[in-house]
This record gives sequence, structure tokens and C-alpha cells, in this order.
Amino acid sequence: MRRSAPVTLALALFVWGEARAGVENPPALEPALAHCLETIEQAFRAGDSNALRPLLPQESKVLVGLESFARPRGYYSRDQVVRILRQIFETSQATRFRFDRERGELSRGSIYYVPAAWSLRGSGPVQQCRLQFMLRKEGPAFVIRELKEVR
Repeated sequence: MRRSAPVTLALALFVWGEARAGVENPPALEPALAHCLETIEQAFRAGDSNALRPLLPQESKVLVGLESFARPRGYYSRDQVVRILRQIFETSQATRFRFDRERGELSRGSIYYVPAAWSLRGSGPVQQCRLQFMLRKEGPAFVIRELKEVR
């Protein structure tokens, strides 16, 4: 019986270590999704709405809900989304934009829901926004299908 205690302890430590490794090292995102996320982050940080144009669908509309910026929830074309974001970027400067990739969820292998934290400064104090993006794989790339403010 005494010989099994070290084996049991070693096995428990191994299992605990494997579980912790999974938490510390989430699985890598596929390259197309990683590229999409990086492009969005760079565009929001730089205030460059045109950089998002390739990530917006050409033929269908995007659900946008940015109520803090007087943008009611609705479906907007690619050009409208670029214009909406340009207006926001022209009056505010991002102090921070970051996806919370640990809370991102891949659904059916082709839809990715991911929250983001966005801090920006306009004429007043820094404003904190929580956004929720829904990205969908269309062909070889991911596109933005939803951009909503969440509370």
C-alpha cells in the first residue's frame, strides 16, 4: 500500500499540471482568424476605419449596435459601417483596444464570438466600452458579421 502513495501523488501532479497547461496555453487560432483579429485591433488602435473594409462583407449587411455613439442597432452596408466608425474615430482617440481571446468562443468551426475592451478619449474623460464581435468564416477568410456594444 505504501508504494502506491508516491505513484498516486505523481499521477495527481501530472494530471494537475496537464490541466493547468491547458489553461495557460489555449489552442492556437487558425491563421485566417488570427489575421482578422489582428487587423481589427490595429484598425481600432489607429482609428483607421478603412483598414476594416476588407473584413466587411460586400453583398450583405452587418449588425451594428453602438448606442453610446448615437448609433441605434441595425443592419448596415460595408460603406455605412466604415462611415460610422470613421465618424467615431474622428471625434475620439483610442487609448486601448484589446480582444479578450480567452473568452472567445468558436461555434460550428466557422463562427467566432469574441468580446473586446475599448477605451477612448473624446472631448471629455476616457470612455470605457465593451464590444462583442461575431466573425464568420466566408471562403478562406473571416469577416465581421456583428459589432455590438454590450453592457
